[in-house]
Amino acid sequence: AEDKCIIEGNNCTFIRDLNKIKPSENTETLELLLKEFFEYFGNFAFNKNSINIRQGREQNKPDSSPLHIQNPFETSLNISKNVSQSQLQKFVDLARESAWILQEEDKDRPSPSSNQPWGLAALLLSSVTNSKSLAKKKNKRPASERIRSLLDSIKSNSTENATTANGKRTISTHT
Repeated sequence: AEDKCIIEGNNCTFIRDLNKIKPSENTETLELLLKEFFEYFGNFAFNKNSINIRQGREQNKPDSSPLHIQNPFETSLNISKNVSQSQLQKFVDLARESAWILQEEDKDRPSPSSNQPWGLAALLLSSVTNSKSLAKKKNKRPASERIRSLLDSIKSNSTENATTANGKRTISTHT
């Protein structure tokens, strides 16, 4: 028997037997999927569209927050309401740069004997500097440092919003 769980009209069922999940027919490489992710969100119209995780599609944005990701369990809530416009812009810039780096890697992939990082490693290693990227980009810090800075900014913003006047931290499930 399946463990169906419906809460306030939302299907919150988690499949416990992974053998019941039909394998994906997608045969694309993880590198290509990652590059396409960065290209998609680097060009996403965040000003007018929101992200629906449950249905796996974009939809019209119901409010004016910079980023709107619909809560898959309480669909009237935005799970990204604490993201500021500047944080969203940093994400978009990093997504575009990451897509560009991966595109350049496709054109000029180093040989295995060169010991140079490529693909995902070229994005994540803070010691990696892509000379082509640096020459064309104003920001000279590696993408990994800027990603870390963006995450720290979101964490500090969340912490500031979660402290009440009496100094106690609160966690809200509603926005």
